[in-house]
Amino acid sequence: MSEPLDFLPPNAIAAFTVLYPNEHRARRPEPHKLRLSDLSFATVALELFNGEIVLRLSGDCPFDEISPGYLAIFVHRLSELCPEVGVAYLPGYGHPIVATLKLGVPADASVDVWTAAIQSISARLE
Repeated sequence: MSEPLDFLPPNAIAAFTVLYPNEHRARRPEPHKLRLSDLSFATVALELFNGEIVLRLSGDCPFDEISPGYLAIFVHRLSELCPEVGVAYLPGYGHPIVATLKLGVPADASVDVWTAAIQSISARLE
């Protein structure tokens, strides 16, 4: 079993930056653990979370502005529709509804391996 990571691997950051060049600063002061890219309609994040690297895709939800109760129901229904994807309301990602999947790539993998994994997971999150 591999040890938990303390930072995003350089090859993961390089692949993410090539795929998503519109990087913007995270509100959290941990650039070694979180990278965000603005897609205007969504935000994609490469993040070190609980010792594992995940890809997150966040999007808008009109219920956020209408009613917290409707937002909770919406997030719950999304979770039921896609049980393999972590769906939650998470502030700080540019958009309130965030879908998350683990990348499952070894930290020392090449940029090409990271690129393929990010593309594959991104397609599943969309």
